Amino acid sequence: MIVVIAILATISIVAYNGIQDRAIASTVKSDLANFAKKIELAKVDTVDGKYPGFNDLTANMGITATKSAYKLDRYNWYYCTSSDGVSYSFGVIDKNNNTYFQSSANGIEQGTPGNMDSTTNCAKVGEAANNVAGYNWNGTTSTGSWRSWVN
Repeated sequence: MIVVIAILATISIVAYNGIQDRAIASTVKSDLANFAKKIELAKVDTVDGKYPGFNDLTANMGITATKSAYKLDRYNWYYCTSSDGVSYSFGVIDKNNNTYFQSSANGIEQGTPGNMDSTTNCAKVGEAANNVAGYNWNGTTSTGSWRSWVN
């Protein structure tokens, strides 16, 4: 009887972990889709038709994210624009170490697990990692005005 209960408990735990992993991936993809919509609206509102730079991302844009879906011990959000402002890439790493990119050219793509940094993200728009913002959810480090909207 105890063996049967142990087997059922193991199956339940494995199934729960799989469901939880899919829920995190779905949440991250939803956050990326939301970001894409907000950034496209911001582009339309500009005089020159360019994507906003990382210092232009503000709480007024309505960008939100689900903090519980992302790693808290490292930079986990990266935003990079091309030098001419006509393309962007947004890269994230979730709490399961999976990476995702949202770009103006390709939409949402999954990257190599654990391989996310400013260089990897900016390469999506053909740039070196010199026009990028990164954010660490623990709130201790941030570049740009991200703290105004990333909660």
